[in-house]
Amino acid sequence: MNYTVEKYLTKKDLKEANDAAVREKRNRALADEFVDNLDEDIKIPVWKIMYHAKNEIRLMLIINQEGDLGFLDVSILRYKTLPNLYKYDDGRIEFENRVKTDSKRPYPNGREWKESIEKKPVRKQSNFRDRVLKAYNSECCICDVKEKSLLRAAHIVAVVDGGPDTINNGLCLCVNHEIAFDRGLFRITETFNVEVISKFQLGIEVKKIKLPYDKNDYPISKYLKEKYARIV
Repeated sequence: MNYTVEKYLTKKDLKEANDAAVREKRNRALADEFVDNLDEDIKIPVWKIMYHAKNEIRLMLIINQEGDLGFLDVSILRYKTLPNLYKYDDGRIEFENRVKTDSKRPYPNGREWKESIEKKPVRKQSNFRDRVLKAYNSECCICDVKEKSLLRAAHIVAVVDGGPDTINNGLCLCVNHEIAFDRGLFRITETFNVEVISKFQLGIEVKKIKLPYDKNDYPISKYLKEKYARIV
């Protein structure tokens, strides 16, 4: 006999999915009071779905016997963990046992999980690193470290703040001094002077950074000024 497979939610499923939608700052969720007041043994069919955003589905739920609809945004993973609803050609409806769906969840024993939508710029980091290290002759511009595995191409103005992946927005720094620079423990002026503003010993003995051989690769003044202003 033929049948179609849809999804449904128990009260527990709905509570988890609704809490996740709020926690993950998704666009649509149901009122907590409505969910809390549902009968414990209720089964809520998913009437329709829409692929609302990347890795996200908007569920259209039949939330009462009158056929009213509610809307809830969930991740694709969470949607796949919901129990199945089988509709047969002869009109029979069969609800999959909720226990059987536990194997679909990312964590055992009913443990909840959290997902997020991450937004960050795409960078050609390997190429940027190669060009910056080459410009600085693979040597930290603050200290004498020359071991490549300990060197980093540090952005002066971070990409998330609008900085480009160019040599003029980069410094070759060892791991320790990259962290210190990122955290604002020392500053570099637009004339390449080094100002230590941390009470901790940073191993900085130079008054000016070591610069690339090619003047075209020098850090640009506006980037140094912007970074300088961000450190308070």
